[in-house]
Amino acid sequence: MNIIRLSIILIVISISGCAHILQPNLTITMEGCTDRIALSIIDETIDKSYKDISIMVASPVDANTLKAGNFGLAMQKLLIGAMAKKDIDVVDIGTKGADTLLVSTYIARKNDVVMTSKLVDLKTNDVIAFVTTTLYKSACVDDLLNNQKGVRLYEN
Repeated sequence: MNIIRLSIILIVISISGCAHILQPNLTITMEGCTDRIALSIIDETIDKSYKDISIMVASPVDANTLKAGNFGLAMQKLLIGAMAKKDIDVVDIGTKGADTLLVSTYIARKNDVVMTSKLVDLKTNDVIAFVTTTLYKSACVDDLLNNQKGVRLYEN
């Protein structure tokens, strides 16, 4: 009996320890999600000779409604912060002279949120970077997605 229990425990530990292999783009926090997007943008643009570009960051929108909502607004602020930390030249929306625009959509599922971001060259309309990441739907993320009262909620 003890060998069976031990085997089951080892299997569970192995599976949970390797869960990141099944979903390598899974992030647990909103900050982790935006950091992953910023790093991917840097990796893809450096390879394509877009080193000194300025980026406008649009609010991510729900792919079904095309509305930003509280979650999109919070993610926009976190994306701007993540990019600024990586020394990316981020400019305000509406600023003339920006080279690129980061547009993002998200789809809320039962246990997570899938976020897709594209960096678009404003002169050619070419997509120069693309990243998809999955964010675990914590209580805070769920509150931001479902907050109908307009109360500003941010992750701790």
